[in-house]
Amino acid sequence: MLIPVERAHRKLGTEIMPKITLAVSSTAYEKLQRRARHLGKPVEKLSQEILEASVRDELGEPRSAAEILEAAGLLVHMSAALREMIIPDVPLDEVRAAMSTTEGPSLSDIVLQQRGPTG
Repeated sequence: MLIPVERAHRKLGTEIMPKITLAVSSTAYEKLQRRARHLGKPVEKLSQEILEASVRDELGEPRSAAEILEAAGLLVHMSAALREMIIPDVPLDEVRAAMSTTEGPSLSDIVLQQRGPTG
């Protein structure tokens, strides 16, 4: 539920923006916190992006698939350090073969372990 608290505005760059407060369930807030932490963003910034993406959809403004996924917290950009690790001349088949012969847990197992218990 959106609750306008005051008519205060905050300046962001050259744009004056209205200020609102959102009342959300504890569950929704915890999910926002997890997603924001995963994306390395403050909860407030992520909430703003999600809200603005929702309104943009409603107004029928065109968006790319990347924008939609990013707004939903399902897409993050690779860091410069990660980009530097890419070897352009190595085919995907070779990477998959190398990954399947390594010792230790699979990447899926590592991801699941890092996520922790669900539910």
